[in-house]
Amino acid sequence: MNTHESLALHGIEGLLTYNFFCESLITALHTAVHAMEDEGMDITKETTPIVENLADLGATMSKWYENQEIPLSVFKDKFFHLMKMSFDLDKVLSPLLQGHEMAFYYYSIFFQGMSLLANDVFERM
Repeated sequence: MNTHESLALHGIEGLLTYNFFCESLITALHTAVHAMEDEGMDITKETTPIVENLADLGATMSKWYENQEIPLSVFKDKFFHLMKMSFDLDKVLSPLLQGHEMAFYYYSIFFQGMSLLANDVFERM
């Protein structure tokens, strides 16, 4: 059984993979957190674990990109943990965001990104 997948990510494809994990999702959640803070919501304890998990996955994927391989079992474990945290966060935040249009808008961008990512990853597993 092959436990590593060799990558041929070069140029823009590799850059987009790195940016999607390390920049897009973290930035989307960061913006949502600021919108929530602007509306007087304190959700730091709910969001900190997922931000740290996203940052860890991004750093790990960056190392994998440099080595041109992904240890599939580690990726699956990290990705499933990230998705569980995302859904747990959604259960907590969805009711709190009712009536906070700007915070809801930015949070929806984050959660939609996670949903699109999940569909794409699950399709390839």
